Amino acid sequence: MKRDFQLFINYAKENISENNRIQIEQEYAREIVEGYQEALFKITQTYGTIGNIVYSTNSKLKIITKNNRIIFFNLEGKEIRNFPENKETTNDTTYQFSDQIKMNDLKKKFKEDYKAALVEEELFIDTIAVGIKCGHYPGETTKEQTQILKWVQAKDSISLFQWLQSVNSEKQVYAVKGLYYLSLKGITISEEKKRIVEKIRRKKGTIYTCIPCDASKSPIQEVLKPFMF
Repeated sequence: MKRDFQLFINYAKENISENNRIQIEQEYAREIVEGYQEALFKITQTYGTIGNIVYSTNSKLKIITKNNRIIFFNLEGKEIRNFPENKETTNDTTYQFSDQIKMNDLKKKFKEDYKAALVEEELFIDTIAVGIKCGHYPGETTKEQTQILKWVQAKDSISLFQWLQSVNSEKQVYAVKGLYYLSLKGITISEEKKRIVEKIRRKKGTIYTCIPCDASKSPIQEVLKPFMF
């Protein structure tokens, strides 16, 4: 497929229609910086039974693209016994490719835009959702919302700025919310922070969002519309 991201998307759709044992769900695709994108997929393949036990492989596929060309991918698979034991086996597999020249270009571009190093461990996170309260009704305040409110109470724009510089889009959105709350308190937001906020506002793609009893994926630009300052 010559590392063409759109060709991969088309192939994945065709593969699902031909073989319903494979389920591929795109968790998100969003800009890291202009021209570069991260995408996360979850893949489940059911491939056989022994007696009453159904075996499947649950995988995460992590992809970074530059202008639609795949420059990094990592496929992690874990074999699962779904029934009746419902436990993980030890048959784990990992495949990875990385174009180091292009990845170094991405890190350089990120540092130019956000004045911070790109922390690779913060790529492909799927455990943070933007919201005030999440989970079963009436919901619980997310730990990230709690954190930014503590920083706002302490007028700690430095910690908020560190999240603004994160490569994780959900943390960036929380940071924008926090700076908005500070602005409502009459605190002046520096031009440097405003410049980075505007970059985040223009980011294309989706993030995890949540309200009580509902979790979804929403466009970054739409989520940030209420937080203008």
